[in-house]
Amino acid sequence: GPAHTQRAHECHKRSRSPSSGLAHLWMLVGVALLICLSYNLASAVKGGGIWVKGLPYTSTGLNIVQIPRLKKGDLTVPEFFEKYGDMPVIIEGEVSEHPFIQLGMGFESIADICGSSFIDTVVYSASSVTWAGHKDQILMPVNEFIHNYILHNTSSEMRYGHSATFGLPQFCPRLGQYMPVPKLGSKRLPKWGSYTDLGQPTLFMGTANTKSELHADGGLLPFWLSVYVGSKTFRIIRFEDGFAHVGAEVADLTRLGRSVFDADLNKFVEKRLEIWEPDVSVFPELSNLPVYEGTAHAGDLLYLPSGALHGVFNEEASFCST
Repeated sequence: GPAHTQRAHECHKRSRSPSSGLAHLWMLVGVALLICLSYNLASAVKGGGIWVKGLPYTSTGLNIVQIPRLKKGDLTVPEFFEKYGDMPVIIEGEVSEHPFIQLGMGFESIADICGSSFIDTVVYSASSVTWAGHKDQILMPVNEFIHNYILHNTSSEMRYGHSATFGLPQFCPRLGQYMPVPKLGSKRLPKWGSYTDLGQPTLFMGTANTKSELHADGGLLPFWLSVYVGSKTFRIIRFEDGFAHVGAEVADLTRLGRSVFDADLNKFVEKRLEIWEPDVSVFPELSNLPVYEGTAHAGDLLYLPSGALHGVFNEEASFCST
């Protein structure tokens, strides 16, 4: 009847009202967001691309302290060492005007300039006793390493590249003109005079999720690290803090280990310290000392004081000079 026709007409008008259309639009937006979220989660699980979502490491039980951060030009070099000489510091934008960044260079540029040079490549092992937990060292042409392990990641191995065997002056001298030594590192060391080491600077490059475990560098020297591509997160224990809580083992170039009883195996097993997956039940001193943490991005510089223990995690594919 007429009443039923009128109600149907009003219902039809309500279904086509602006508020109904807006609700429909929000529903479509929600579906699109769910699709994007599913894609990003899949990428995070795969972990093989240039960028990985999420943080695949933990800080349970650690006393995390943020690394102090400065801006380029905040302090002169003498002022910096007077105030921060015994502290890890990230200086934002310190190398942002270096030619490598100003020219928009990247991994392809390194492959073009240094493709036939050989770089050391390693993989991380939680049980390895060696420096930084690295093992299975293989010398590999730079072009092969960059294309197979960083840009396209065609291998199931998470290989990390560094120029320890051939420092930049021998490895690829042409590349050096794009990455000058920063002013913090240009002063001669007090008692070494004009000492020159052709193994320095050293280059590090790797895909997302590659890492170095907690270690001290040979000679317990301070160092600088310039980030040119990607981001690198650091966990650092000052030498003084490590010596006070751990002892002289902090100066050892092999990884700190403890013998613990495994009830399932009914025997003692060796457990290595992992700063990215800390087990404070085995290494309780980790809860009692400050662990400095911070992320340096492309254009930033990290300063590390003498003898500092440090672990490095590549949040994304990264390249640096140190």
